[in-house]
Amino acid sequence: MDESAVLLGMEMTTRVIGPVGQKLQHKLHDGSRESVSLVVTICANGTVPFPPTIILSGTNYLKRWAQHNILNATIALSPTGYTNDQLTLDWMVEFEARTRPLGTQAKEWRELAVDNHGSHLTLAFLDYAASHHIEVVGYIPNSTHVLQGLDVACFGAFKTHYSRALALYQRQTNCTVTKEVFLELIKEPFERTFTKSTILAAFRSTGLEPINASAIDTTQLAPSQDHSAPVAFPVKLPQPVDAMLPLLRAVQSHPAGSSTEDLQSAALETAQLLHQSSGAFTVGPTHTVNAASRLPELVIQHPPPPPPSIPPLSHTAASQQSDQSGDTLASELTRSRMMIQELEEQNRTCRAIIDAQNCTIALQAVGFEAQRRKLSEKEARKESRRDKLLATKVGRHLSGEEFRAAVQADDEEREEAKTKRSKAQSVRKERAKRRKAKADWRQAEQTARKALRDRELNEWKEKCTECRRERRKLPKKPAAPKKAPTPPRFKTPSEDDADKENSEEEEDEAGNGQVTDSD
Repeated sequence: MDESAVLLGMEMTTRVIGPVGQKLQHKLHDGSRESVSLVVTICANGTVPFPPTIILSGTNYLKRWAQHNILNATIALSPTGYTNDQLTLDWMVEFEARTRPLGTQAKEWRELAVDNHGSHLTLAFLDYAASHHIEVVGYIPNSTHVLQGLDVACFGAFKTHYSRALALYQRQTNCTVTKEVFLELIKEPFERTFTKSTILAAFRSTGLEPINASAIDTTQLAPSQDHSAPVAFPVKLPQPVDAMLPLLRAVQSHPAGSSTEDLQSAALETAQLLHQSSGAFTVGPTHTVNAASRLPELVIQHPPPPPPSIPPLSHTAASQQSDQSGDTLASELTRSRMMIQELEEQNRTCRAIIDAQNCTIALQAVGFEAQRRKLSEKEARKESRRDKLLATKVGRHLSGEEFRAAVQADDEEREEAKTKRSKAQSVRKERAKRRKAKADWRQAEQTARKALRDRELNEWKEKCTECRRERRKLPKKPAAPKKAPTPPRFKTPSEDDADKENSEEEEDEAGNGQVTDSD
C-alpha cells in the first residue's frame, strides 16, 4: 500500500514536435495545482484487491461525486487533500474486510508492507492490524525509491497515462478540470496501469516476490548518517596534525580535578608520533564549546622574501671559476656559507609559519568535532522511542510487540508532556490574573486611604483654626491610616509566593505604600 499525490490540472513533461532549435514549446492548459491523493493497494498475485481510495481536499461531500465515480473508488476528505491518521485507520478497516481469508484459512496471517509515514505508525493502526492477524512490515528508511513497488513501477506509469488523458480532455473541451472530471478521467489510466503484468513486475523488481536480495543494487542506497553533522573534518590534515589530535581531544575531554594519567599517556603517544614528524606544536587552553564559542581563525602567512645578499645564479660566473685565484675562491666559499645560513634561517621561519597554521587547523578540527557532538546530543534528545527504532538499516516489524510498546510509551510521554504544559500554562494564567486583581485591589485601597487621610486632615485643620481663634490648645495631628492587610484570596499556597508577598508588603511599608502628608 502506498499513496501518491496527483495535481488535477498539471501535465507531466512530454516530448513534442516543434521548430528546429527551439527547446521549449509553450502550450495553454488548465494549470490547476489542487492536489488529490491516490491510495492504492496491490497484491503479490498481480491483483488489486479493492478499488483505490481517493482523498479530496474539502470538508463536505457532494452528491454529484457519486455519479461521476465510475471507478467505484472510496472517496475520502481531508482539509489538505493528503492522508492523516484517521483516514489511514479507515483504510486499514477496509483492507481487513476486503482481504479477510475465509473457510479453513480464516486464521492465516496477512502481510502488509508500508513505508514509515507517521500515519502508519500510530498505535491504533498497529493494534488493529495485530488484532486481525495482519503483519505490518516497514521498509528500510529512505529506501522506498527502490523497495516500494508502487513507486518503482506503477505510479510513474499511471501519471504518464493520466497526463495524456488530461491533455486529450483539454484539447477536446477546453474546460477546467474539476473533482468530478478527475473522477471520470482517472478510470482509464488506472486500468491501463495496474495490470497483472505491471503488478508482478513491481514485486519482482523490488525483490519482494519472489524473494531476491540481488534485485536491489546497493549503489542505489546512499549511506545513512545518524545525525546531520559531518563525522570528519572536511580538510585532510597533515601527518603532524594527525599526531597531535589525540592529545588535543584528551585535553578537551579531561574533567577538572581528576587524575592526569590519561593526559600523560596521550602526551607520551603524541610525543612518539611527533618524533617521526617534522615539527613540534604547542596546544593552547581548551574550553567547552557551545553556540557562542568562536573557533580560532586560520591566518594565512606568506614566507619571507629571500635575503637580498643572495644574487641570481650566473652561468658565466660558474664557467669562469677555473680562472679565479685561491683567494677569490676562498671569499666565494665564505660568502656561500653565509648564504646557506640565511637560507636555513628563512627555511626555519617558513616551517614555523606552517606549524602554526597546522596547529590552528587541528584546533578547528577539534572544535568542529565538539560542535558535532553537541548537535548529536541535541538531536538524540529530540528523538522519540519510535524514531530510534526506525533509525536503522533494516526493515521493521511495525505490528510487533516491541515497536507497538515503543509507540505506546512515546504516545504516553507526549500526552504527559502535553498535560504538564497545559497545567503549567493554566497556573501561569491564574497567577497573572491573581496578580492583576491584587494590584487593582491595592490601588483602590490606597485611593481609599488617601481620601480618608485627606478628610481627617481637613477636619483637623478646621479644629486647629477654631482653637487658635478661641485661644485653646491645638489638638494632636491624627496619625496616617495603616495599610490594610492583603486578603487571603490573593495569596498562593506555595512558600515562594508567600515570601514574595511579604517582601512586597515590606517594600510598600518602606516606600510609596505609606500615605504621608505635610502641613
